[in-house]
Amino acid sequence: MTAGIKANVDGSGAIQVGGTDVIGLGTTGDISIPTAGARITGDFSNATIGNRVFFQSSTTNGNTIVGLLPNGTATTGRLNVFNSSSTTNYVVGSLLASSSRVTVSSEAAGSATELPLAFDTAGSERMRIDTNGNVGIGTTSPSALLNSSGTVTSNVATGQAAGYVMSVNGTAVGFVGASVNGTTLDSRGATTITFQTNSTERMRIDASGNVGIGLTPTGTGFLEIKAGTTSAVPLELTAGTNASTAVAGGVEYDGRVFYATPQGTQRGVIPGAQFFRLNSGLVGANVNTAQSVFGVGVTLSASTVYAFEAIYPISKTAGATGHSVGLGFGGTATLNNISYDVLYHTDSVAFSSTAQSVVASFVQTASNTTITNALGTSTTRAVVFIVKGTVSVNAGGTFIPQYTLSAAPGGAYTTAAGGYFMIYPIGASGANTSVGTWA
Repeated sequence: MTAGIKANVDGSGAIQVGGTDVIGLGTTGDISIPTAGARITGDFSNATIGNRVFFQSSTTNGNTIVGLLPNGTATTGRLNVFNSSSTTNYVVGSLLASSSRVTVSSEAAGSATELPLAFDTAGSERMRIDTNGNVGIGTTSPSALLNSSGTVTSNVATGQAAGYVMSVNGTAVGFVGASVNGTTLDSRGATTITFQTNSTERMRIDASGNVGIGLTPTGTGFLEIKAGTTSAVPLELTAGTNASTAVAGGVEYDGRVFYATPQGTQRGVIPGAQFFRLNSGLVGANVNTAQSVFGVGVTLSASTVYAFEAIYPISKTAGATGHSVGLGFGGTATLNNISYDVLYHTDSVAFSSTAQSVVASFVQTASNTTITNALGTSTTRAVVFIVKGTVSVNAGGTFIPQYTLSAAPGGAYTTAAGGYFMIYPIGASGANTSVGTWA
């Protein structure tokens, strides 16, 4: 195999091996290696290159050229990437080494197009810095200073905290991290931590550790919650099962009753009472059939035991027919059982301080039960009933306090303003109701 030098009439030439050009010599002094896969080897530690050396690869619209340009308009020691077309060559990237750093950059010198800087492995792009300086990891379209399309992991040795510190003007203002002991979100100063959804603040922890949900805490309580609205309550407990052993200071809800444990294991009922109070007198009817004490009834839930208390102040100013008064409960709820005690006193003058002696009755039915003795023929009459008891509901429905006159007296009774009925759940029906430390 022979080697030689070839000269062309246009001034170019080549160094040949075996009749094949292995090094091309251009008319402007350019040296090229036209053979695919060829290499230049040797010791270049003390070599000085005074002009461009091009390593070319052909493309559809031109050539991509890598050249070392140690003089001219570029900085000494800079490796430039050129794009060559039929009309011009321009720098599209460079590698520059100095005593302080190594710089890899994309450039647009001579071109109207700004270019991103991409990093590939195994033929696929893994990271990109766009022309705005945004960094994308796993994405080619970063929209912020740093975007990742997957999980970014901070991994440190055992005993250390992995995390990210946010700084403003060199001062740490926030930290998100984790260790074997848990996850930490820290404001790194006497500032607040806020939580937002849909660009709106929903919760805040102030510098003192006070928490505000839906509001800024005033500092008078460790936890403050936004006021309720017509469509949302401030705090909602979902139904669950009470703890086997009550916890002091605990609040629980089993779907029927709210419970609180003030000390030890002494769980107690928090009366979530339904309450009705008359604001002005309610005129009844001059009849001897059942009528509502307050003109309304309450809706009760199935399989629930309730406790109740009430005051029924009724009076009339006309009619001389003798009669007695009975009490009972109507409505659509069906009952397992009911019991209540009634204390009453009467007066021939409406609600005077000289009322007759109190009489008591114990009742175990919802049906009308006569409570008073015959009230005589006085046209004026006042009766006050004090009622306390419990009721076990089978099927839920309405529960209506009622009174019945044994005869139409000739004038209707009126339930006075201030009369009330209160009822609240205390447990599930079907067994003894035991709340607290009974044994």
